[in-house]
Amino acid sequence: MFVGDPHGRVTIIKNNINKYQPQSTILLGDMCYSKAIEQLYSGIRNLYWIFGNHDSDRQSWYDSLFKSSWLSQCLHASVQSLSGVRVAGLGGIFRPKIWHPKSGVMYNDLLEWKRGHNGKRFAQLERTNMTSIWPIDYAYLATQKADILVIHEAPSSHKFGFEELDDLAASLGARLIVHGHHHQFYTGVLDNGVAVVGLGLAQIAHMDIEAFCLAKNNKEIFNAFKFTNNKNGGELS
Repeated sequence: MFVGDPHGRVTIIKNNINKYQPQSTILLGDMCYSKAIEQLYSGIRNLYWIFGNHDSDRQSWYDSLFKSSWLSQCLHASVQSLSGVRVAGLGGIFRPKIWHPKSGVMYNDLLEWKRGHNGKRFAQLERTNMTSIWPIDYAYLATQKADILVIHEAPSSHKFGFEELDDLAASLGARLIVHGHHHQFYTGVLDNGVAVVGLGLAQIAHMDIEAFCLAKNNKEIFNAFKFTNNKNGGELS
């Protein structure tokens, strides 16, 4: 099960998890939780996540994820096998002062950035940059293999998306991208043939894993999904 940007919502997500009992659940960033994620989802098994740009806006939102005892369940810059499917994750967004495809790379990683930004006055900026896409993380993922790529930022199928994420999916050998960030539901296909699902605000997408694994084309991949029929969650259709 994939969940579009929660933006503070917990109950509707837990209700869907308890109702449909997915093998795994992935939150696509911008949780914006003021309490620890393991406290909010206590009793929920196999919950995974990537962070969004807003998860560093407030210290409490940042702490709920980055200081969580469930930090190992963050999929960012990693590939994990979930229910037999290899899932790669890339959280955050492109930022011009770190790396933006239109302006180029300013810093490769956080350590490089820190060399020129020491002192307490940069503490908040450092927290913000924790939810940026860093070239080092992108480059690492490009050496891996996965079936699905989950990202917060959008690929080029969205009008505000980036071809660099298309290329990452291709390097991974992924058949599917699932993303959040823009709070817009759609399905599409990239020029390189990768299927894309964009999810709305707190929207639920339940994927039949067996159907996905057996899918012979993108139409069959999309048919493996059932989606909530409104942006705040509801019955699957």
